[in-house]
Amino acid sequence: MKSLKNNYIMDALLLIAAGLLLLFRPSGTLEFFCTAFGIILLIMGVGKVLAYFLKKDPYEYRRSSFCVGILQIVAGIWLLVSPGFFIGFFPFVAGLVIAYGAVISLIEAISLRRLQVSGAGAATVMSLITLAMALVVIMHPAMITEIIVQVIGVALVVEGATLLLSLSRR
Repeated sequence: MKSLKNNYIMDALLLIAAGLLLLFRPSGTLEFFCTAFGIILLIMGVGKVLAYFLKKDPYEYRRSSFCVGILQIVAGIWLLVSPGFFIGFFPFVAGLVIAYGAVISLIEAISLRRLQVSGAGAATVMSLITLAMALVVIMHPAMITEIIVQVIGVALVVEGATLLLSLSRR
């Protein structure tokens, strides 16, 4: 029972350490994860390509495995060479998706307003706020990424502290 409690304490301390790292070094942490993921993709890709050449197997699926391996190698190299692209890419795409949804909501809200449906004004305002937030995400993806990483860091610190607090009461 004592070793289980020690494991939980170690988990809590690791959560707190990871949370603090994400909170105070968000961009460095993201670059580290991009580099690590790039290395993993590169190794997996090389493994698939080598397996294709080393195993003389007449089955079709080996060809697709070879193609996937090449794609993994290319993606791995790209992540290693340009981690900043990926760090800014995902929030940008998310911003586009949010903006698309906000425009659709705005069109619907305007239609509701023309029909004099109650609450249409609030729906219009909410759509405009969402669209404005989406534009901020699109124009400043790196800043948004850092904020999201910092929020995750705070959540990890809180989770670790909560775990330590619950263990101290046992």
